[in-house]
Amino acid sequence: MDMNNGLGDDTICHILSFLPTTEAALTSVLSKRWRNLFVLTPNLDLDDDHGGEDFIDFVDRVLAVSSSSGDLPRKRRISIKCRKSIKDDTGHVTRWMIDVLKHGVQNLYIDVIADDVVLVPLEIFTCKTLVELKLAKGFEAMIPGDDVFLPSLKTLCLHAVYFYNSGYCVLEKLVSGCPLLEELTIRSARWQSGNFCCIVSSWTLKKLTIEVRDAFDNWEISFDTPSLVYLEYSDVVPRAVPVVNLESLVEAKLGLHVRLMSSNPTNLIKGLRNVEVLEISSVRTWELKQMKQFVEKLSSLELVKVLAYATNDKKKSRITKDLLKIPRSSKCNIKIRF
Repeated sequence: MDMNNGLGDDTICHILSFLPTTEAALTSVLSKRWRNLFVLTPNLDLDDDHGGEDFIDFVDRVLAVSSSSGDLPRKRRISIKCRKSIKDDTGHVTRWMIDVLKHGVQNLYIDVIADDVVLVPLEIFTCKTLVELKLAKGFEAMIPGDDVFLPSLKTLCLHAVYFYNSGYCVLEKLVSGCPLLEELTIRSARWQSGNFCCIVSSWTLKKLTIEVRDAFDNWEISFDTPSLVYLEYSDVVPRAVPVVNLESLVEAKLGLHVRLMSSNPTNLIKGLRNVEVLEISSVRTWELKQMKQFVEKLSSLELVKVLAYATNDKKKSRITKDLLKIPRSSKCNIKIRF
């Protein structure tokens, strides 16, 4: 203990930063001096598989100590994960988010399972310090109209987050309020109240993932993203894609489902003209015609990866032969997986 006490607080905090927060917290019993040192590390990873009141009390304690010490502005990353259900009052999670936002956290990851929905605080949509924000399932939110402004945000991941807003496209509002956004991930069966045309417009966005499978929420979608290099898009093929600006796109992963007599991928195909690597999933026999359009018209393709669906070997053989027969440039290889 004498040797350890000879170390400065900064040195001890640096050593503790290599441990998970729950393990670093065990050092708090060593002495009065050590009681709160684990809280002063630059990153907090609060991860618990048990949930319940003990975990809630532990997070409350850590954030309370950080706030009272005035050292939370040093935090680069705060991650809160609880894979067992938080029962009763989910307001704990909302309060945690408000607490960390007050002190300038840069990277915030929240992944909890709760008996009820967790409300996203309005403050999160005007935070000036957030660089990376990831919210997992179970969150609901209401963005504050025209006041969305996240000037430092570069990465935004929303997994099954539902927005109560109606009357306008939530996605358009979010993206327009993030002038530095480089990566955006949206995964949800239904993520906004009402049906609206979806507009993604950003000059800084480089990686975009949208998975809104079979929801029909965004029956028209536009991509005005000239700096985008990677696109992952899974949904029903929309009836229209009015704007497609994908000049820098190199790789695309598509999980498109055709709605007969309504879907129209023509403009989307034109927008993918510079793509070199294309991955298409859920290809069935009756979708081969759509697949043919993509491969034939994209002259820059070097690799096409196909995840196909077939119920027997005969259908597998037929799909394989049909795909390999599609006219394409000599440099374009097709890889098929069932």
